[in-house]
Amino acid sequence: MGAEALVRGASQVWGIEQSAIACQVIKYNWQKVSSPTQKWQVFKGDVVKILPKLAGQVFQLVYFDPPYHSDLYEPVLQMLPPLVDENSLIAVEHLSDRPLPNPVGQFSRYDQRKYGQTMLSFYHLAPQPLADYIQQTSAPPDQCCDD
Repeated sequence: MGAEALVRGASQVWGIEQSAIACQVIKYNWQKVSSPTQKWQVFKGDVVKILPKLAGQVFQLVYFDPPYHSDLYEPVLQMLPPLVDENSLIAVEHLSDRPLPNPVGQFSRYDQRKYGQTMLSFYHLAPQPLADYIQQTSAPPDQCCDD
């Protein structure tokens, strides 16, 4: 997906891959399709250990495609809120017979697409629950409403 993003003009693409061989292939491919003005980087390692090191970055598009039978889905989605904003799109690839929950942490799913045995679930940051909003912004009861 990173190569596709570069071909389509993304200014910056970052990837995380655990396999050293796959990292080399990704780097080779991204170098072939990127222009000199595009920035890209591939991090080799465990996504759970690398994500906290990206603190301070905000990503507009996150494509998450872990090994289908891994237990990474919910832990990684729980780690993403500091790295995205209200305009960010999170696309998660998984098996269609292994649905992901909705919501997941601070994310709510707004779309799903099935392609054979593969499912893409699309998430964004959920709006703050109404109850929390009311509690944070409400005036004392005696100043709120006329009876």
